[in-house]
Amino acid sequence: QRHNITYIPYQDDMAEVWSKTEMLLFPASEDMSGTSHTTMEAMIQGIPAIVEDRGGLAELNFLTVPQDAGLAEWRATIEKVRADWQTYSDKASRFAFENHDPRREMEKVRQAIESVLPSKGRALIRLEEGLGNIVESLPMVQAVRSMGYKVDAVVAPTTPGTTGLISSQPYINNVFMDDSRLMRGYKPSSQGTEPDLDQYDVLLSCHQSHGFQGSTKVIRRVSSPHAKPEREWYMSIARELGYDGDTPKSTLFCTRKWRPLPADAVVFVPGAVTAGWICKRWDGYENLAKHFDSVILLG
Repeated sequence: QRHNITYIPYQDDMAEVWSKTEMLLFPASEDMSGTSHTTMEAMIQGIPAIVEDRGGLAELNFLTVPQDAGLAEWRATIEKVRADWQTYSDKASRFAFENHDPRREMEKVRQAIESVLPSKGRALIRLEEGLGNIVESLPMVQAVRSMGYKVDAVVAPTTPGTTGLISSQPYINNVFMDDSRLMRGYKPSSQGTEPDLDQYDVLLSCHQSHGFQGSTKVIRRVSSPHAKPEREWYMSIARELGYDGDTPKSTLFCTRKWRPLPADAVVFVPGAVTAGWICKRWDGYENLAKHFDSVILLG
């Protein structure tokens, strides 16, 4: 054994190994079972991987060396990565996240399976105003979908980009834009259509004080104020409809672009963007931000 080589036995959890790893090297990547999964797992953690230009790994990686490369070329590639490690780390995580994130692939599989399952009917859900409220209501939307309903959603135009964000969720079929009069009229959605309320088997509303105007359908809605945590408050709508399972864990894919944050970044979330909730603002953010080198604002 060499003094600079450490043998690591079989690991059930690779988290500790990745925390001590600077990069992965695969000088011979042909006929090595399981290495592609290991490589992608490491790269998502921000660990650059250098592989030989053959076999399946070469198709999964952006850092390759020729098959006939000698020791000198391998050393040069390693030194290049170490000299600018943070850049290559960001590239590795971004590459793996955008191309091989297993969560996104599983969402596609689930969506394909659900498309052939028998449907219980169609549900139209009027989501709340704020983006944060919408995120809290997504487990309820998933619960309704799991009951067999095909779900469409209505959102208010108070937060830019909300329609695109919600329409990217695999458990929502169509998204419509509600105007400021709250369900008394519609603006065209991205599909250029309006919801026909008569086509739905059930209409649900998360909004505190407004339902579907003029509808003869049964309306499920929650009244304000409420004592439960907001997520469970919305879940009570699904439970009233007959859902009896646990609250689903919600994962929101907001972008396909990986945006790594600086290690010393401080993130501020000031609050709502609408003037009606100006009480959420705090005039001390500007002075507080001056104490840090890297500040990121959300909201």
